[in-house]
Amino acid sequence: MLWLALHFPNLALEIYDRASGQHQQSPLVILDNNRVCHRNAAAANAGIEFGTTLATAHSICIQLLHQHKDPNAEQNRLHELANQLYRFSSYVSVQRPDCVLIEVAGSLSLFGAHTELTARAQALCLSLGHTTQARVAQTPWAAIALARSGA
Repeated sequence: MLWLALHFPNLALEIYDRASGQHQQSPLVILDNNRVCHRNAAAANAGIEFGTTLATAHSICIQLLHQHKDPNAEQNRLHELANQLYRFSSYVSVQRPDCVLIEVAGSLSLFGAHTELTARAQALCLSLGHTTQARVAQTPWAAIALARSGA
């Protein structure tokens, strides 16, 4: 067996971008327990660090936009993405909180090398508004660990 893990490191931000109907150019953070857990490039450039409280973040950047983390929306979106990824394999599963796992060995005869299949899966996700880190490994947990670490 051969497993492809697609990690969505910016899922919370991308869900907000989809909901607002536009890509945010303004500094934006996602909060969990009133602390920054995700930030866009504009917020990072403004000096906002992970773990910063909302009050501190607003004192650093008064134009800051913020949203609270929505685990239900993230899981719903992962399931929607998984449904789209069935075109690459009949073995697709959501791995909470931020990955989709695909068994791809049986699909290689159709798509060629795993690099081609991986590129197509990433292109599909990008067309749906999501960036991914993708890795292939012999076991599902190895693929997930490699994708999440970016190694």
